[in-house]
Amino acid sequence: MGKVNDKTDFFKYVDSFAKDDGVGSLLIKGEMSSVIPAVTIAIPTYKRPEFINCAINSALAQENFDNYEVIVVDNDPERGTETEKIVCAIDNPKLRYYKNAGNLGMFGNMNRCIKLARTQWIAYLHDDDILSPEFLNKIFGVLRRFDKISMLCSRHNMVVYDGKYYQDAPKALYHKFEGGFCKMRLKDFSHYYPVRSTGCVFQREKAISLGGFNSDFYPTSDYVFSAIYSYNYRCYDYNCYLYNYRIGLNESANPETYKKTFLNDYYLQLAIEKKYGRGSSFITKTVEANTLRNRVRLNIYGITSLDFANEIITGTVKKIHIIYNDAVMICGRGRKILCFIISKLLLGVK
Repeated sequence: MGKVNDKTDFFKYVDSFAKDDGVGSLLIKGEMSSVIPAVTIAIPTYKRPEFINCAINSALAQENFDNYEVIVVDNDPERGTETEKIVCAIDNPKLRYYKNAGNLGMFGNMNRCIKLARTQWIAYLHDDDILSPEFLNKIFGVLRRFDKISMLCSRHNMVVYDGKYYQDAPKALYHKFEGGFCKMRLKDFSHYYPVRSTGCVFQREKAISLGGFNSDFYPTSDYVFSAIYSYNYRCYDYNCYLYNYRIGLNESANPETYKKTFLNDYYLQLAIEKKYGRGSSFITKTVEANTLRNRVRLNIYGITSLDFANEIITGTVKKIHIIYNDAVMICGRGRKILCFIISKLLLGVK
């Protein structure tokens, strides 16, 4: 796994599925139905028995939509684990449970989920997160009306490990205009985070055509995947809160992991600007200004020094760069809210 830097080509095609072709996946529980449903809820897991039952039950508790299956793909090859006992105790014909013969890594396992799914559409559910009972019904209510969409991403509530809800200012603002959707553009990934891969439904064959999740971009491979997907296909941000995303007790909360996230985000944003022919020193400084704006998140993970980011923090950002960056973000979010309101009022996207 190479280190991401300003020379990294995020848009180069890489067949990330081929990396793990030699590792099999054993079907432990469930049977292949002869009828292929519309969508697969895929739950990649690794040594998370304390939350897996809640995640699976939320997937199996979908209301007003029955044309789906649930697969759990366990990245722990050891047999007889607590996770295996919990999953095998669940009696539901929609559920299939696999174990990989070897640990494929986080994003290798997400790719394996794509391969094991048989459906046109896939939705990921992290093994510590929870879906709303109306998740599939609401999502496919939109997809049935707008058949050109190939990825639809619902919004999510942030839930800390003790079950309390967390909401930052932009999310509180979007809550006020709930309903509607907005087309995602690659440029939206440059100065703010339009979506996560969680809470999204996307087309399996298109994900395969893009090569899947490239683990070289760990721990932000899912964010890079979403950006590339939105660049190649029609992707929409659906302003409906259908997913509870748990923070605080996972790999993403590891301070060393977040340091890599901090650096990777900078280099991806820089690459996106260059993709649009905006590689000037001024634009580079605005990306740095955006990175510095996000340093408040470092405190959440107990990171008090920026020494690890000396390669990208030059100390030459001026007020004009900060003003430009803030203006871009305000315009981007303003555009999104306007799209939400118009599509809700004129197109009836609830």
